[in-house]
Amino acid sequence: MSTCVLSGITPLDSELIPEDLEHAKQNGHPIGWIEVRVRRFYPNPAWQEVQAVKDAMVAQQLEAVPEEHREVAESTVRIQIEAMFAALEMQKGNEAVLMEEEHRMVAPELRENDAPGLTAALRTLCEQLELDWLDEPEDKAESEPEN
Repeated sequence: MSTCVLSGITPLDSELIPEDLEHAKQNGHPIGWIEVRVRRFYPNPAWQEVQAVKDAMVAQQLEAVPEEHREVAESTVRIQIEAMFAALEMQKGNEAVLMEEEHRMVAPELRENDAPGLTAALRTLCEQLELDWLDEPEDKAESEPEN
């Protein structure tokens, strides 16, 4: 069951989608709640190692080539070595960049009575993420009828 990351409260039964409406489920997320998904991308050390090995192999192969022909030979040698490592680099886990993903749930602001401070924390979160998702309190002047 989901728990609000800001308040620790759990969904009310009325916020859960009934089992008989399986087709209407949204990945088990309670109605009205906000899912926060964070992804972190970082360089893959395994990929970096493979690149270092390829560069070392290119340098080693070019040592056998006379100095005056190295510039021309380098692209050919590099293509050959790239071809040797192509299958390895295609394997899962050898991508240049890896990603981690985390999911958290946040209760709707209407649950403020169950978790005092939830609305303020939710407003701060939405402001930081530049999301205009929360209902702003209506200005009293706007709500008065015009004469």
